[in-house]
Amino acid sequence: MKGPNSARLGAALLALAFAGHAAADARADLHAAFQKNLSAKTYRATMTDLKTGKQISTVEYQTPDRYRIQVSGGPTSVIAGGFMYLQVNGQSMKVPLQAGMVEKFRSDAAWKQMEKDTQIQDGGAGVVGAEPAHKFHWINTGQHPSTGDAWVSLKSGYVIQIETTDKAGSKKGAVRVHYGDFNSAISIAPPK
Repeated sequence: MKGPNSARLGAALLALAFAGHAAADARADLHAAFQKNLSAKTYRATMTDLKTGKQISTVEYQTPDRYRIQVSGGPTSVIAGGFMYLQVNGQSMKVPLQAGMVEKFRSDAAWKQMEKDTQIQDGGAGVVGAEPAHKFHWINTGQHPSTGDAWVSLKSGYVIQIETTDKAGSKKGAVRVHYGDFNSAISIAPPK
């Protein structure tokens, strides 16, 4: 996966992995919500470009290490067991992933490493669609600077939406990642 779509997907994954807090309670509350997301057996994340309103990609996850990635206008890829399965010219291709590449985005260690460079503020009550949520704002000044907002469902305790802010000079742009279908019947298998 190369190009603007993979850059946006990477930016959103980094935003998810590296968001942090300024106030101790806000930091602990958002950290707990991200931990809950990490414990989900399945989920679906849909990424939208905030400038155009167009859907960029959908990522489905199934524990322990399976992902199905559908980039708009492109083929579907599957990650499972340390390999990425791609469709290239109608042929399935199996490519080994660098050891630990996927795990770093699903690790509490990544949170703790980047937390020191991040300020988190309590954004108060909010709503995502019709779902009541609590909003948090982050500013990260570390190796992967980012700013944005995260919403935690008041009902489930999961992070249900993240929005990154478009920074001047950035090629990545602002994106919204909406999370849902936690612990649903998502099933992902590598192609045969």
